[in-house]
Amino acid sequence: MGQQVRFGTLDDLARAVFATAVRCKTALDPDISVALQPDAGNFHARAELNLKKSDGSRASVHFYEAYWAPLTEGRVTLRETLRFFVDAGLGGLRFAWRDGVFNRSMFGGRQEFEIPARRIWQLGLALWVLLLVSTAFAAVTVLPLFITADRLRAAGADREIAGAATVALSIGVVILVSFLIAMIAARAAGVGADTGRPKSATDAQPGMMASKSWRRWGSAALTVIAAIASIVITAVAGYLMYRCWLLPAAEDPVKNWPRAVLAVILLGGEAFAFLRVMRGFLIEFGGDVAAYVAPFKVSKFEEIRRAIQERGRSAARFIYAVRAPGSDRPLYDRVMVVGHSLGSVLAYDTLNDAMNRDASPEGWGAGSRAHQYDVVNRTRLLLTFGSPLDKTAFIFRTQRNALEVTAREKLASAVQPLIQNYDNRRCRWVNVWSRSDWISGPLGYYDQPQPPPGQGVCNIENRGSRNPGTAHTEYWEGPLISGVLHHALIGTCPPDVPEPQRSRIVAALA
Repeated sequence: MGQQVRFGTLDDLARAVFATAVRCKTALDPDISVALQPDAGNFHARAELNLKKSDGSRASVHFYEAYWAPLTEGRVTLRETLRFFVDAGLGGLRFAWRDGVFNRSMFGGRQEFEIPARRIWQLGLALWVLLLVSTAFAAVTVLPLFITADRLRAAGADREIAGAATVALSIGVVILVSFLIAMIAARAAGVGADTGRPKSATDAQPGMMASKSWRRWGSAALTVIAAIASIVITAVAGYLMYRCWLLPAAEDPVKNWPRAVLAVILLGGEAFAFLRVMRGFLIEFGGDVAAYVAPFKVSKFEEIRRAIQERGRSAARFIYAVRAPGSDRPLYDRVMVVGHSLGSVLAYDTLNDAMNRDASPEGWGAGSRAHQYDVVNRTRLLLTFGSPLDKTAFIFRTQRNALEVTAREKLASAVQPLIQNYDNRRCRWVNVWSRSDWISGPLGYYDQPQPPPGQGVCNIENRGSRNPGTAHTEYWEGPLISGVLHHALIGTCPPDVPEPQRSRIVAALA
């Protein structure tokens, strides 16, 4: 879990399942209860529900969370986050334009995935927009300095004020217009995120899955043309705003007060929007991703990553190890691992770590036996939603500028039992994603071209969210996530889950 408030995600998940159970008349309690479970001098807090299963028996459900938000709060700077995104984008562009493929070590072989030519367009424009936003944000932030200089009667400060305002507003106009055009075009063409799994082949001739070179060159040319067009539009719009509006307002704000007031209002709104982007996405989400995915960049990132993983490991060790009161029997015969956003990456890593430890003598500590907690068989569900797992796999692979699978990739794969052998994936893996959620997507980099029936990732689209600004946090509001868990827990899929998602849930969890 990755909410900023402790127990926030646990509360959202428990309340969603409880509300669904109330609608389906499967809740046996009037409300959610809570308890503290002692563990070696510490306590694990949990929420509790009692549900009626489809066969009439009782199911006691406990919710735990691995809370790690304070470990990253204020630890990653904007500069470090921007550098991470630029490096990741450039690395992806190199692979997409030069090779058109990237390889992973999976299921005992080398699996080659196609990088579609449109990735050059997507990555190139993403980097260009990031540069534009950073430039406009810098222009907004230096405005107070120029205004202060003007108050101190520094010569020519009014021109600096008008120039900085021109840069900020003209770039803002270009970004807004480009965003609206992209949204309208996407709706009109009926296209969105990639919905199918990427083309791949196992142990194929290197480069066989690459797209045609002319497509890659064409995508690169379109990216350059779009960047040049945005520069021209920005320059023309900026010149007109500067000469006809902003410079007169800066030179004589009293005489031109309507222009000055309008400029202040628009610049204030733009500064607020850019601040939301910078802080809400780049620092809070992007900074967490940078610290977790690229620990080799900065030594403190490695410390953060280890601390986060230790939170997940501590929760998993307790859940798999705890015994029923007065008995040697495990308290939980079924364990379900759930993760949203970057929490899904931690959930995936935590489950892999638990499988590795359980497969080794003394893996859980001195005196522990191999397969002592039977992690593989007791884990019944891995539910990820709003997940960037495909993106983090791509970023990790493109951190090294080499097409062939090296020892680094083989070692990284060796600590991931979920992509080593399908015998380790006896749990169902359901991934819920949204077309409007730019962070998530269907997961395609975790399966063979033809996975065994029921053991591949089941990607289910959440069609309820349409606003790109809120789609990443709207999974809780619809019936899909709680419907998956309700069916996994008691064997009944709620009737308010729409088709075809309902049929996919039933088939995935059969």
